[in-house]
Amino acid sequence: MFDSYFQVPGLVLLNVLPVILLTFLLWFVTGRAGLGFGITTAAVMTLTMVNILKIRLRNDPLMMEDLKLISEAGGVAGKYNLSLTQEQWRGIAIAVLLIVIVSVLTHRFRMKRRQGWGKVRLAGCFVLLAVTGVLWKTVYLSENIYNATINKCGINHYSNVDEFQSRGFVYPFLYSYKKSVDTPPEGYKKKEAAEILDSYEDADIPEEKKINGVSVMLESYADLSKLVDNDAIDAVYEPLHEIESQSISGGLVSDVFMGNTVQTERAFLTGYNRMGSFRSASNSYVRYLASQGYTTEGSHPGYDWFYNRVNINENLGFEQYYFFDDYYSNTGMNKDTLILDSDALFFPEVVKMMQNSIEETGKPYFSFHVSYQNHGPYYTDHLFREGQEYVTPEDTGWSQESCTILNNYLGNIADTTEQLQKTLDALEEYDEPVVFVAFGDHLPWLGDDNSVYLETGMDISTDTEEGYLNHFTTPYFFWANSAAKEVLGSDFTGEGDTISPCFLMNDLFEALGWTGDAYMQYTRSVRETCPILSANLAYKIDGMFTRELTEEQQAMVDEFNCVQYYRRKNFEEYK
Repeated sequence: MFDSYFQVPGLVLLNVLPVILLTFLLWFVTGRAGLGFGITTAAVMTLTMVNILKIRLRNDPLMMEDLKLISEAGGVAGKYNLSLTQEQWRGIAIAVLLIVIVSVLTHRFRMKRRQGWGKVRLAGCFVLLAVTGVLWKTVYLSENIYNATINKCGINHYSNVDEFQSRGFVYPFLYSYKKSVDTPPEGYKKKEAAEILDSYEDADIPEEKKINGVSVMLESYADLSKLVDNDAIDAVYEPLHEIESQSISGGLVSDVFMGNTVQTERAFLTGYNRMGSFRSASNSYVRYLASQGYTTEGSHPGYDWFYNRVNINENLGFEQYYFFDDYYSNTGMNKDTLILDSDALFFPEVVKMMQNSIEETGKPYFSFHVSYQNHGPYYTDHLFREGQEYVTPEDTGWSQESCTILNNYLGNIADTTEQLQKTLDALEEYDEPVVFVAFGDHLPWLGDDNSVYLETGMDISTDTEEGYLNHFTTPYFFWANSAAKEVLGSDFTGEGDTISPCFLMNDLFEALGWTGDAYMQYTRSVRETCPILSANLAYKIDGMFTRELTEEQQAMVDEFNCVQYYRRKNFEEYK
């Protein structure tokens, strides 16, 4: 990768220039070139080494936000083997020796005391600070410049670590400041937000109602039968509709389309519709369940670095989270067909994890899993599943490419629904009470520039209520086995509301008869008034879809934004 840095125009300069500016600034401040060089170089080398170790141990680069967490670093590092190889120690020794030698050699370059020398140094400091300030705002925080320095050196551009390293260290480290700034919402007052939450008390889950919960977010799982009138497509979704008739089911209005699945995922786990970075221990419903004696774990048959789940899920309170490399690769799953054909192996493992945990610990159980099958894009020129041709140009008038994309997507959806039904059948035979939750994260990719949506007449415009809901809505359902229904005293069926993902856990707790923690109790009143609270500034309030709020409605939304911001920024263990 080192040689590639010199192939990207300006990349080397962007990394070296801040070091030069800081060296000269400290020279003017101290009057000694050796000190300016020594302090700067030692600081940069130290941060570089910390970055290398952090990537080694956590598969996560050093971001500027991490400097706030120095007090926690020792505790985290203690969990890992920090041993270095002889070659690495040699490299560190050489670097330190070079710093010392150059510092000594440049020590004699000192600004001699003479009349007016203080003003010269002061002026130099002001000039350097002014130049630094201008560069900081116009260059180092520029998204356009950052994107223009993309380094195509064979890295995985879906990996945040690779993207970071491909730009060096100093430059991406400085740019990470943008992500470290979590600006409070307008009108935010910490004391007022704290008082609102303090007016509620965390409620315990009654022992007799501590049933087990398994939740799965389904990749690109959408009900296209609601978007287009076609008998063949309707038939694909009949098994899903049968499952929904045996469940509490509704629609989930996410804030994302065709991607950024993590938004829906973390909204469910935290109750937030505006996400923070979660780079340190964070409040979540996962932690609440853990405080109630639940085992909390989950899995995803993908790479642990994607969306930094390996670190963030731990920060959200999961005791264990399994990925492809450390778990699913041992189940016979093929990484080359994860998108196309992984659910048949994925769902049985979801059930197995629960059964093993309950058998080994005797504790109530909660898990959250993210599937991989159905991730786009889909083949445009041939069928993945032979014989699964649901729509044809002859029957529909749609192009062959659109029909092929749809057939590949529908074939996978049919398989996912079949695996869902097999999972529910297995849970029905299980003696322990279990509630199973499933929901889609977002609508699928269906051709470049939404070509299939447009050609088939699926209305996904966002300027009308119908189009907006079509654009962002996926199905969800809560299903309970017979043992759970007996414990709950409910048939656990019915029509659920159309809601935002941040309220999905609210509705689940209500169906279970659980009160929840203080934050959930507060958000329950918000959810009752405004079940759709989109970060895209679309709302459903008192049964009416709107983009413009009354003064009273805006005050409620503003308060919710302030309370969730307070909860995000002020982590506190459950008592």
